Amino acid sequence: MRTVYAALMAITVSVSAHADVPRYDPPDLSEGKTLCPINENIPAELMIPEESYSKEQALAALESLATLIEDNDFVMEIDGQIIPDGEVYSLGYSRFMSRVDGYVLRQRAMTGSPYDIEQFCEFMKANAMAND
Repeated sequence: MRTVYAALMAITVSVSAHADVPRYDPPDLSEGKTLCPINENIPAELMIPEESYSKEQALAALESLATLIEDNDFVMEIDGQIIPDGEVYSLGYSRFMSRVDGYVLRQRAMTGSPYDIEQFCEFMKANAMAND
């Protein structure tokens, strides 16, 4: 009986410890509003919009990465030049994982937490330019 009582007390303490966690209102993204300011240093035609970091895009990126690994497709020819295996893999991996990272950061930012929004906006500053 003491073990059950101790377990219930631990659960009660754990739940009450989380009761003080701040709650935020989700950000208003109606009418084309964004979480982050538009980076004026990136030409509009090269800008990756925030909504591109979606669940669908993240899943597509993971599928592409799996195909890259499965097919062992690490050699690429561009304008007659062969790009070494490591570079091709690194470029593909970075691009695909950036979509996944962006999705995760955007989902966290959608909670309205100022810290999470700041993290997503920092990500957007560093990664929101298309380079393919």
